[in-house]
Amino acid sequence: MCSMTSKGSLLTQLEGAIAAGDLSGVRRLAREIEVSTGRRMPLGSAITTLLLIRAHRAELYPRAAAVLLTRILEEIPDLTLPDAGLLVDALEMIQQGHLAAAERDLREVFAARHQERLVDALRSPPRGSPRAWRWSPLG
Repeated sequence: MCSMTSKGSLLTQLEGAIAAGDLSGVRRLAREIEVSTGRRMPLGSAITTLLLIRAHRAELYPRAAAVLLTRILEEIPDLTLPDAGLLVDALEMIQQGHLAAAERDLREVFAARHQERLVDALRSPPRGSPRAWRWSPLG
């Protein structure tokens, strides 16, 4: 469990920083969570944070996307090689600004693996990301 502060739990603070589009706050809180709990930020939060990185620090995006891909492959053990290909395609589409297509591929992979929490992460884009980087509304 995450430690509590006068501002609430670290996870609550992390979600607030993501929603506000505060990339430096997200990075700081992710480190605090790892130090205090020995665990990384939730995978859904990491996915949403990738949009913030793309919007605010595009030069960091390729490395952040590779790290996230590795993490997804580690944490969802039943992913197939075609799933991995869809993930790579989706991450490249995000980098190129084709967010609707990226969202479609991510939803396909996550929903097929019963990862509803990750599909839910796609519903709430970070406030700090430009309008063009927001996920499309769910149909």
